[in-house]
Amino acid sequence: MHYKFGGSLPILTPCFTANFKYRNSSRFCIYRQTFSQLLSLVLDQLTNGMYTEIIVRYLHFIGIFTWVSMLIAQWILLKPQLRRADIQQLMTIDRIYGASAVLVVGMGLLLWLGVGKPAAFYNSNGIFHVKVTLAVVVGILSVIPSLFFARNRRGDDPEELIEVPAKIKRIVTFELVLMLVIPFLATLMAAGVGS
Repeated sequence: MHYKFGGSLPILTPCFTANFKYRNSSRFCIYRQTFSQLLSLVLDQLTNGMYTEIIVRYLHFIGIFTWVSMLIAQWILLKPQLRRADIQQLMTIDRIYGASAVLVVGMGLLLWLGVGKPAAFYNSNGIFHVKVTLAVVVGILSVIPSLFFARNRRGDDPEELIEVPAKIKRIVTFELVLMLVIPFLATLMAAGVGS
């Protein structure tokens, strides 16, 4: 037996869970029923489109936070000389950076062209175009450190010191500066500036 949540009071209903060794456990049945109802509710809302924009915006923000975090981590870890093991670590950070950038772009395109405000809202806003351009510039600049990490991560001795060109740190610093400007532009857009 387990609780089925309906109305104001829980109603006892039988729990049928064939081929599961805990099929008579009321706790398992409650968890399963609760999870099923929650999943059903979420899927219903998604198919109705009610929460799609919220989820897309949430993923967009998570992607942005991760993107910036990985950029800060790169900036902190970059030194004039790095061991190959350190470069391996930076390469891992760079992969997460890239995945988060893809998430930001994907969710951003969905917000622009698919859900939320109409595309015309974004198309007619000059600040939006500056913001997107800066994000693209950050993405293009990130290729240079990525190539450096990829070229220098492998070697026989993980303790071998590799000279890091000063331009790598300068590029990551410039990326960070641009990433500080982008939220300011987003705030201006939210205030209706640029339309």
